Amino acid sequence: MSMSEMDKLAEALRLKKTQEEQASASSRELGEEWQRSLQRLFAQLEEWLSPLVAAGVASVKTSLTKKKDERREPGVLVTYDAPVLVLEINHKTVLIEPIGLFVSGTDGRVVIIGDDKRFLLSRTLKPTESWDISTYLSSFDTTPSVQRSLSSDSLAQAFANFL
Repeated sequence: MSMSEMDKLAEALRLKKTQEEQASASSRELGEEWQRSLQRLFAQLEEWLSPLVAAGVASVKTSLTKKKDERREPGVLVTYDAPVLVLEINHKTVLIEPIGLFVSGTDGRVVIIGDDKRFLLSRTLKPTESWDISTYLSSFDTTPSVQRSLSSDSLAQAFANFL
């Protein structure tokens, strides 16, 4: 017995629905994994900055989360809680905020903005999770003046630009 056109359509739609459900489950996992990664990063940043806070030369003004939606592809939406940190260093306001998970050439990116300076934190997942910090000393710069692996030292060197 051959399938009617309606049966064929039903089968095609069922397949499409299954694929969409799988894509949405995998994007949900991606979003959850990115959110955990951001929580670890932000906790680490706060820990590294604690000597500045202890010395009374920096303060954490606001620490909050905001919902972010990103599209990886049509029909696949990733939603996560993005942490946002607002610091005051040397009377300058510094904002640390995720740009997104799906940023070309990275496995996720966070921006630090203060004064007219920008620092991009870029995540790489392979071979293991790591972060780099790129320093842009003017808002017009398109290439970083320094790009290093993210550590307490490289963060201190970046933040020395706020002196």
